[in-house]
Amino acid sequence: MLTLLLSAAGNGSLNTMIRRICEDVAAKRTAILIVPEQYSHEMERALCTYGGNSVSLYAEVLSFTRLASRVATVAGGAVNQVLDAGGRFLTMYRAQQMVADQLQLFRKVAQKPDFLSELLKTMDELKHYQVTPDQLFEASEDSEGVQSQRFRELSLLLGAYDALLHGGTIDPTDRMTQLAQGLEQCTYGTGAEIYIHGFTDFTVQERTVVELLLQRAQNMTVTLRCTVLAEPQGNDPFTFARRTGNQLLNMAKRRNLPTQVQMCRTEGTSCVPVLAHLETALLQDQEVPLNDSGEGLEIFSARTAFSEAEYAAARILRLQRETGCRYRDIRVVVRGFETYAGIVDTVFARYGVPVFLSQMTDILEKPILSLVTSALEVISCGYESDDVFHYLKTGLTGLPVEAVDYLENYAIRWSIRGSGWTSSKNWSMHPEGFGKSWTKRDDQLLQALNDWRR
Repeated sequence: MLTLLLSAAGNGSLNTMIRRICEDVAAKRTAILIVPEQYSHEMERALCTYGGNSVSLYAEVLSFTRLASRVATVAGGAVNQVLDAGGRFLTMYRAQQMVADQLQLFRKVAQKPDFLSELLKTMDELKHYQVTPDQLFEASEDSEGVQSQRFRELSLLLGAYDALLHGGTIDPTDRMTQLAQGLEQCTYGTGAEIYIHGFTDFTVQERTVVELLLQRAQNMTVTLRCTVLAEPQGNDPFTFARRTGNQLLNMAKRRNLPTQVQMCRTEGTSCVPVLAHLETALLQDQEVPLNDSGEGLEIFSARTAFSEAEYAAARILRLQRETGCRYRDIRVVVRGFETYAGIVDTVFARYGVPVFLSQMTDILEKPILSLVTSALEVISCGYESDDVFHYLKTGLTGLPVEAVDYLENYAIRWSIRGSGWTSSKNWSMHPEGFGKSWTKRDDQLLQALNDWRR
């Protein structure tokens, strides 16, 4: 049976699903929960919190990637290595070399890094939709002119890429195809209670896997963020979820499997009427009046993002001082980190409000790794000042911030680079610039600059 759990927002469908998984575990039925990669740890904690540590005896949380590894272990093929980004790029470069003499449309750009990067993106999208090189070649025969040539050359390039992977190495986008093949060769998931949570829609590859699991599962339960499964009208925020729900129902219908659709009430906001009303009415096509005082919701209009941050910090301090609310119980939600990240850091620090920013950052921007990589850049690029100060500004070099600032001003003023940093001779130019009179303070500063440089 296929069950769809619908909820507009909140944790209604999630809590319902977790309760059912714990019931399956209590009855010693195998339960498999499939979630997006970034939610797997959170879902494992939620299951253990609700059902206790023993819940892991019969229930496991998997992403599609981990599911592929699990099935490969059962069906064989677990030894296959997956290409990383660099390996994919080099493989595509080798592929274009193999067919270079057959290219016309892409001949002039085939070896350019930007073209190869875009070609990899195109290949990823084609693989997600299970479009093969043979299908591209057939499309070229059904087309004319430039379009026909484009399809033909894409077919050649992607065919050569796939040919290079034979021998124990696979592309990351082929893991889902390999997963589907593995499921057909083993009995993994047979008779299990399978739950899928956190997805808005599925690629063609993922739908193939879901359909295979649906055939062999005892029951499959999928949570979706929407209220009804009617065809979306206009600018509907639930368009993808509704479309996915109908695709799943059609999938079950093709397999002659029973289905049911359940609407889950969102839990946790009923104690605040205005928030419960906002949840149900905010995205409706028509206005829905609120029969309540509106207490619990406040709107503040600010001229700048800086003013918004100041107001938020002030309200947080008020909550902490007057109600005893703890900082960790307060959330500040913004539309985009690119606008607010630096502002929130600065303003909250000034107000003495501790803040943790939940955002993804490049690991190479972390101070210790930045120190190592920028040091290598300094050496390999011949002591360019930009690289030198990238190194110094990590804060891990032992120089105080003020010293780094003075060095940067001096280097910019006198265009210091290369041997200007490494020469055994002392710097002798005036710290304030050409033509300035020397004072005792200038002499002291110049001595300090030379000490800092060494």
